[in-house]
Amino acid sequence: MPPMTWSPVTNADNYEVWYSVHGTNIYTLLEDNLENAGYTHNVAPLVPNTYDWFVEAYQGNAFLGGFFAVSPRTPNLYAIAPA
Repeated sequence: MPPMTWSPVTNADNYEVWYSVHGTNIYTLLEDNLENAGYTHNVAPLVPNTYDWFVEAYQGNAFLGGFFAVSPRTPNLYAIAPA
């Protein structure tokens, strides 16, 4: 899977990447405690056009409200303006 990147959220010191099989709305945490605004999945190949993605930004354990929607079924992140 190609690397995913997103715009950093002000004051965020860690991010979580979540995914779901498209259409199920059952999300699974893929990676947490990411210090940078990017992620590359190196464990197993993910089938293109199969997953939905989102990223959450945190400062410590506090959710910053900067929720980023991810383009359906692709590894490319498209940010919504932070809340």
